[in-house]
Amino acid sequence: MKSSLWIKTLFRSPVRTIVTWVLLLAAAFQFTLSLTDYLSTRKGLEEAKERMKGTLNLEHAPGLDPSAPGMNTGTGIFLMTDPTGPGTGIGRFSPDLYHAQPITDMELEDLCTIPGVADVEVRVMTAGVSEYLRTTDYDYRAVQTDYPYEFRLILEATVSEIKKLQGEDLSWTVVAVMGENCDPETSRILTLEDIQVIGGEPEVLPLHMNNGDELMAFAFPESTRGQMGIWGYGNFVFLFQNRLYPDDMTQLEPGRRYVFAVRVDLSYHDAEFPRYVLADDTLLNWWPYFTDVTDLPENYLEGEDFAPLRELMQITTDDWHTLDVVYAGDMSVIRRAADLRFVPAEGRFLEPEDAGKAVCVVNADFAYANGLSLGDTLRLKLGDYPMEQHVSLGAVASTRGRYAKNWTEQEFTIIGTWRDVNQGNYLAEDYIWAYSDATVFVPQTFLPEGAKRSEHSPGDVTLLIDADAMNDFVENELPKLEAEGWITYWNDRGWPQMEEELKQVSQTSLYKLLAFGAATLLVIALTVYLFVARRSRDYAILRAMGMDRSHSGRSLLVPLLCLTLAAVIPGTAAALLWYGRSGTVTLTPVLSVLILPILTMLAALILVRRMGRISPLLLIHAGVKK
Repeated sequence: MKSSLWIKTLFRSPVRTIVTWVLLLAAAFQFTLSLTDYLSTRKGLEEAKERMKGTLNLEHAPGLDPSAPGMNTGTGIFLMTDPTGPGTGIGRFSPDLYHAQPITDMELEDLCTIPGVADVEVRVMTAGVSEYLRTTDYDYRAVQTDYPYEFRLILEATVSEIKKLQGEDLSWTVVAVMGENCDPETSRILTLEDIQVIGGEPEVLPLHMNNGDELMAFAFPESTRGQMGIWGYGNFVFLFQNRLYPDDMTQLEPGRRYVFAVRVDLSYHDAEFPRYVLADDTLLNWWPYFTDVTDLPENYLEGEDFAPLRELMQITTDDWHTLDVVYAGDMSVIRRAADLRFVPAEGRFLEPEDAGKAVCVVNADFAYANGLSLGDTLRLKLGDYPMEQHVSLGAVASTRGRYAKNWTEQEFTIIGTWRDVNQGNYLAEDYIWAYSDATVFVPQTFLPEGAKRSEHSPGDVTLLIDADAMNDFVENELPKLEAEGWITYWNDRGWPQMEEELKQVSQTSLYKLLAFGAATLLVIALTVYLFVARRSRDYAILRAMGMDRSHSGRSLLVPLLCLTLAAVIPGTAAALLWYGRSGTVTLTPVLSVLILPILTMLAALILVRRMGRISPLLLIHAGVKK
């Protein structure tokens, strides 16, 4: 059959052809739009269900008592009972009061066998030392804790004068909650000159000492030697064992030069000047408070005997540049994030898809203080020593046992910033669940080799529960865990409400699809009627002229197919552009381009076959009547 016959069939009645094309175009547009909406909604529901996980955090009962001594700041006793601290194994002070009982790998294996538990995220924290960023620009007058671990300086200075405590100086004698006071008779005030800072941050801790560079040297009675003591500064409690004694004072002579390891005492600081003291329990079994270097050569620090001092100097300086690097897979499952108290400030959180990417998320205030923005890079030396999560201590070394042995350098791109909505109060509320402002989150794939832990702080562990299993888990498994002695923190992350809303949207889109599907069928029926039934007389004439049924049928079907494709393809494309999310459901254009032509041609083929069973004369007669 010649193509000219198809063209004549198309344009024998131009108005009818145009009307048919417009109807098919509109039907294709609306059907594709409703189909895309429905499939996208269904896909969104399934993707949300797959992504969404309930979060469960656990800790062993009984939990830590926030009202216990020292817990309002959560610092002093924590370090002294840490396995890496010098006060480990203190008899009368139970670490259970100040340390959350760790969750072991064996316990995690058992927890992962609970029905509904899809996965477990274990975060690890190590130190990340920056050579060009300071942890924070401290104002020592505004520091919230009484014992900031960074506030240490290593000085080389000459003692010009040694005085007894008198007048107001006596008020600086430390009053112990338990044990003895410092001995004011043997304690001394050292006046220093020619001071050289060889470890620490003199820019942050200016040497504006009271009354001409004075240094407090408190001596304790000889009867306290080898005993554990406890200092109380308001809400702050600090265990100590390292002391100066009266015989130590006799080793200090005016005119001689010493290396001093000093700390800033903020417990009684005035409005203008910090007070420097020889009082640092973290030096126990490491390095003395002072060392006479008067008669040593200028390069004395290079000697083997001074290796511990070089380590002390390195740690004291690094602690001012140490960030808490937390290796995480999905920041949104962190307990405070699930509770919407730990939120993105700019950009986004880390996601599982970031594994292997050199990206990070930093604290918003830290970024502002250091002039950092999204897209900037952060270069860090990552230590391989795993730290226990504790907001106020963080990853500072402070003691030599907390300093990593191996370091790797890595550069990260900042993709987001975070902020804790409870800033100012969270130290007292959630010190094992919250994070300091110096915390940087990086993907778990960058965890240094050897930094894995077998015991974990409760704040480092999150169990993930499948969306479909949440109801059964809450009803059946949570009560069992609580009966076994676990304190549980469950968060469904709003999934029940979200699921209900998504189902309602999906149901609405289904109703729209059914309605427009029915309308599309009517349009197809009308199209077939206009293009085939109304041309039955033309079909009959071709039959009467001797053309067989198949050729006569194709004279109608082929032009209709061409017309249908000419309407469906642009109609489908217009609908996808209008919807704006054609990429979310790639099946939609395929279904639309196939379904509408197939239905149209199927209906036309049925009608043509019915006409083929009727005599051409009857069809002509019927056409004449019409």
